[in-house]
Amino acid sequence: MQTRLNIHQEVESTQDLAKEMALSGEPEGLAIMAFKQTGGRGRSGHTWISPAGKNLALSILLRPSMRSKAMPLLGLMAAIAVAETVETRGILRAELKWPNDVLVSGKKLAVFCPKRA
Repeated sequence: MQTRLNIHQEVESTQDLAKEMALSGEPEGLAIMAFKQTGGRGRSGHTWISPAGKNLALSILLRPSMRSKAMPLLGLMAAIAVAETVETRGILRAELKWPNDVLVSGKKLAVFCPKRA
């Protein structure tokens, strides 16, 4: 898999852009990053706003060969990998918050939301 990075100053949603590109045939491995996100969504339709200079919005286009029922496991596996990586790099202890958040010192470090295009 070849990884490519598509950087934007501002987008409504990195996930929406990734889905759009996936549906137009973009191959696996594209990472879409934005310094500001104005219309992201979290679980249960919650708004996910990423102001400039505060955090980083990133979506990665994957095309895993797994059943739809197993997709939630992908987010959990990614969260575990991030938490373990943070800890092996000597950063404070990372915690997982069900179902898909990685926390460090009580603050979100990452959120994983697997979606089918």
